[in-house]
Amino acid sequence: VSLFLTFSPTYQSITTDNTRYTPTTSYATQKTYYWRVAIVDSDGKLGPFVDATIILDPYPYRIYLPLIMK
Repeated sequence: VSLFLTFSPTYQSITTDNTRYTPTTSYATQKTYYWRVAIVDSDGKLGPFVDATIILDPYPYRIYLPLIMK
């Protein structure tokens, strides 16, 4: 998670073995956050990132997710 599209600096970085994650910290409203997700394979190689944008605009939250097609 970052406040910048370049992901530098990083606001928060999480590693999890789950397919779901709920942040344990609060994010400030009225800001745009960029987040991305990538897999790590069994050889420890980082897979491609999937990017999204979250705009915390008091209510309702607007989330822009990437379209992933097989």
